[in-house]
Amino acid sequence: MRLKSNDLIFGVEAKKMRAFLRKCSYGNFNTDFFREELKLEKENADKILDQMIKEEYFEKDKTDDNYLNIKTKANAIRNAKFIKPITKVVAEKYVQELIERAKKINEDEYFIVYVDKIYAFGSYISDSKDCGDIDLVAELKNKQDFSIDELNKINHQRCPPGKGIFEQLTWASSIEPLRFLKNKNKYLGFHEKQDAESVATLKLIWERQ
Repeated sequence: MRLKSNDLIFGVEAKKMRAFLRKCSYGNFNTDFFREELKLEKENADKILDQMIKEEYFEKDKTDDNYLNIKTKANAIRNAKFIKPITKVVAEKYVQELIERAKKINEDEYFIVYVDKIYAFGSYISDSKDCGDIDLVAELKNKQDFSIDELNKINHQRCPPGKGIFEQLTWASSIEPLRFLKNKNKYLGFHEKQDAESVATLKLIWERQ
């Protein structure tokens, strides 16, 4: 998502909305927390939330009406970097470098997954002359038919100390290869395929041969 820090999102500055969303570490939040964090009057907060639900940024939690779940559009705000746009020439260079790293993952026996397909969406595949984030989906598949216990063991063994349960269960099979693909490039943004498909049309830009 291309955003400037002072852009308004339903009347709230983008940088403030991003800061709030980044505090919602479990993917949902209490409506009172939203109002308090953004220092909004209840009537205004309810109006903003109703509109954001209507436009599918949030959805009501099925078990508790006081909680809202964060959807793909809101996640795009949470992941916004407020960075200077780049030309399509530069973006293409970054994508080609990404593809070379994908090939290295597929050839390197250390990695337990291979990159099967890479999709792009957003400004990178549009007609615009520049783009902000390069929005991507990388489909990863196991190189072997691991059992669940085998996968859990490898993920746990490779996960650095001090990480949470999620990281311990997905480090080698997802987090580590995606970090290698990203290579600390702030313009590359990876998304879950299902989430991306719910808000955009994906374009296949590379496939493993």
